Amino acid sequence: VSLLIDFKDIPFAPFDSSSQINFDEISKGKIKYAEFKIIALPNAQSGIYKLPLSISYSENEVAKTLNSLISITVKSEPIVDIIVDDELYLVGNKNEVNIKITNKGLSDIVFMEVDIGESQSFSLLSPSHQYIGDIDSDDFETLTFTLNFKDKGKVKLPIVINFKDNLNNNYKKDVEIIIPVYSQEEAIELGLLEKNNLYLIIGEIIILLLLYFLYRRLLKWAKTKNQKRI
Repeated sequence: VSLLIDFKDIPFAPFDSSSQINFDEISKGKIKYAEFKIIALPNAQSGIYKLPLSISYSENEVAKTLNSLISITVKSEPIVDIIVDDELYLVGNKNEVNIKITNKGLSDIVFMEVDIGESQSFSLLSPSHQYIGDIDSDDFETLTFTLNFKDKGKVKLPIVINFKDNLNNNYKKDVEIIIPVYSQEEAIELGLLEKNNLYLIIGEIIILLLLYFLYRRLLKWAKTKNQKRI
């Protein structure tokens, strides 16, 4: 009796054993066990795999072959990384907050939903719930929420993520992202925001116009005075 697993098209390999196990004979009514030690390759993703098994034997001097499948499960918990774009966020302004969600695990993510929790430090100007769907392994998705920050300083942004893996297991992740929020004056002092010189420019233009009209008036007065002398 010969048992052979074909590893050609599957992400597995024999580990500390052979891909083939042989028995001299199996007597009537007896049971023998074949144990294969295998290892999942780095490209094996979470899920259910079918291993082709071929059983060859001779019965009453007649060669026979039986082809079958063995089902095995590879489980790898998704690894989710959440970051917020390093942008300038101002208190009292309409801020677009971009949240990048990366799947660093070997398992694909499905049916992902993201919620922003409530806080006294900000008000949401966009829906608090967004549906992403699927994120493949080593891939990412970006969401955008619009917030009006009421407080400056380090503001906590509560985020709740619900999703499933390839095996339909449920996961929930609660995180708090710290976002630095500045007043406009602080941002200008730190060089994060250019000072608005619009009013200064307008004032300079008005002064120049006044000087121009004063010059024209003085020039006209001087010309009239000269004509009277003549």
